Amino acid sequence: MSTSSAFTPTVQQSPVVLATAAGVEGTVNPYNPASASVVVGGTYTPAISSTTNVASSTMFSCHYMRVGGIVTVSGAVQIAATASGGVVFNLSLPVASNLSTSNDVYGLGANTNDSIVMRVESDTANDKSTFSYVAINSINRYFTFSFTYRII
Repeated sequence: MSTSSAFTPTVQQSPVVLATAAGVEGTVNPYNPASASVVVGGTYTPAISSTTNVASSTMFSCHYMRVGGIVTVSGAVQIAATASGGVVFNLSLPVASNLSTSNDVYGLGANTNDSIVMRVESDTANDKSTFSYVAINSINRYFTFSFTYRII
């Protein structure tokens, strides 16, 4: 075995395609992160609608980040149920999407004081996120949540 020859690796510096969605294509060069032109973020306060078993609600400003055709949202909401039982409400999205299946939005929310978990999925009829959980009583509860969806 000879040790006199050295191996010199070569690195190809070509851009990586991030995503293609709704006619938008973005690329990023891994050696120049500033080239990620499709990464967008900010804050928004969603509108609450289509409520079931909701006596009152308070929406807080949410954070979102879009990378190509994927958007991730995190935030908080206060909900007081009308009575114990199923609670359902919709939140608007920060970036519009033509949701076609319940699987286009995925996420969870929780009230850790009372160990209540809520599910987040698509409202395909209204192109919004749908939150659902089972209330144990009508006390006003603070939930934090996170969900991700595709821009279609």
